[in-house]
Amino acid sequence: MQSWLTPQQQRQALTVEQLTTHLAALSPQSVAAVQALSVEQLAALQAALAGWTDESAFAAWLQAQAETDDSLP
Repeated sequence: MQSWLTPQQQRQALTVEQLTTHLAALSPQSVAAVQALSVEQLAALQAALAGWTDESAFAAWLQAQAETDDSLP
């Protein structure tokens, strides 16, 4: 990761990379949703994505997060 990125930005970039590896290309909305996550949510997302096979699982995870945290887009 680039050293000029903050730790949160580094984690966001890593998470997007992991999602892209698991799910293929992400929509711009999905990338924006990742960028809006807290450090704790990014860690939870990284742990959850291992079993996902498509972006709908990610969308469902985001919806579940939104139900418990009104700060997501």
